[in-house]
Amino acid sequence: MFSCILKAVRERYDAIIIDIAPTLGALNINVLAVADEVIITVNCSCLQ
Repeated sequence: MFSCILKAVRERYDAIIIDIAPTLGALNINVLAVADEVIITVNCSCLQ
């Protein structure tokens, strides 16, 4: 379902950024499945 929607939009843009919540739900799994690249942000304050 999500891949069909993204396929229609993908041809018009060079990059598509999808901001999703940090959970592992059905939407997140679908977004990760159709993504070409993934950027994962990390809170660095916990590393000190």
